Amino acid sequence: MSLTSVTSIKSVTRKDYERRLQRVMRYVRQNLDQELDLAQLADIAHFSPYHFHRIFRGMVGESLASHVKRLRMERAASDLLYSRQSVTDTAFDAGFETPESFSRAFKRSFGVTPRRYRQESGLCFPDKAPKGLWTTAMDFKFDRLWDDKERSMNLNVQIETHDKMHIAFVRHQGPYEEVEPVFDKLYELAEKANILNDEAAIIMLSHDDPNITESKYLRADAGVVIPNLTCEVGEMQKQTIEAGQFAVAHFKGPYDHLDEAYDWIYGGWLPDSGREAAEGPAIEIYHNDPMEFVVAELLTEIRIPLVARA
Repeated sequence: MSLTSVTSIKSVTRKDYERRLQRVMRYVRQNLDQELDLAQLADIAHFSPYHFHRIFRGMVGESLASHVKRLRMERAASDLLYSRQSVTDTAFDAGFETPESFSRAFKRSFGVTPRRYRQESGLCFPDKAPKGLWTTAMDFKFDRLWDDKERSMNLNVQIETHDKMHIAFVRHQGPYEEVEPVFDKLYELAEKANILNDEAAIIMLSHDDPNITESKYLRADAGVVIPNLTCEVGEMQKQTIEAGQFAVAHFKGPYDHLDEAYDWIYGGWLPDSGREAAEGPAIEIYHNDPMEFVVAELLTEIRIPLVARA
């Protein structure tokens, strides 16, 4: 493993990231009636599909799914005020299957029902956009993306080169908050195969983002590092994480706060780093045992693959 210096091109790189996200946001606004495919939007932004959604959330301040939902609801509010379209047709245009489900969602967003909103000429129209970003069907204003000064987190990120790593793993499919039994299974099978010891690194690869993928389809691999692929691992599967350059940060605290760390890395550090995230999932390496340490002391190493640079 070695450390690699970062070329200082901060202002250019961040502006480039922002321009690419603006292209996506304009495309979304102009195609709200269409099915918006993640891979297509990532291609428009020229970001890796693996990391695009985290970059979007980290820089914009809301997930892509929340962004699309909010724009559709804002357009519906505009239609109620400035057109003669019925509430039912407005509901269908906003992507809802029934007027009742639309009415409930509208009230959650604006505090009143669609009919009352129309009758009282937009009595309540709260700005649901992240600070500095305002978009509606009637207009588009782009002041800036998330101000880093508003972020509560500040991690030390290093760019490191790591050799390839082989793991024996157990695949989890379903909500990430239900992954614990898979780690229990991993420990059981690793002990049975005699590959678990005090030096063995425990890791997880998350292949999907819960803000994008339906929870029942989320995939994650709970694994233990092994010397090579010839190791006997019993019922477990084996795979190789390729060598390369990684953005590496160490997060101390509860696992359920890791999303804040990812948002800071993808939305704060990465655009200023002069680097691009490469294809492949982020890697989490757990440096202590949650059974032996309080949650505030848990130490997780985050590795995000980067496009190679000589």
